Amino acid sequence: MSKTTLLTVVSILALLAISFVVMRSMSTPQNTAADASAEGRWLQETIQCAAYYDLSAQILSGMDVPQMAAVAGRLAGSAQQARALAQAKADTSEVEQRILAAQSEMRAAMPNAQSLGPLMTQYKGPCQSLMSDPDARMAYWEQQAG
Repeated sequence: MSKTTLLTVVSILALLAISFVVMRSMSTPQNTAADASAEGRWLQETIQCAAYYDLSAQILSGMDVPQMAAVAGRLAGSAQQARALAQAKADTSEVEQRILAAQSEMRAAMPNAQSLGPLMTQYKGPCQSLMSDPDARMAYWEQQAG
């Protein structure tokens, strides 16, 4: 096993361990009950969207492709908007911790450090719906709750 491969495996394991610890610390009984509500599900989705947009912007910016700079900028703006929506419903530090945890999970699920395809498949549609009409998305979660 080469040094690079070993370093990659160790980094991934470290990120997974950090994600696990952060998620365990956040899964108190009251958070679990709150997240089961429509507002809790909406907040979780909003946090995931902020993480998705932020991570996507970071990856595209890191590619150093001039044509992608505008896309990265729009994604960064969407990340800020989603973050603001989440912060309107929860404590800023909690939102930031949950965004970082979501980003760690997303990175761990990516086949490689620049492969946005799986994330786009999972988050693009719901996040566009959320950003275009947050109230309609809340109504969706209320309908799902029964």
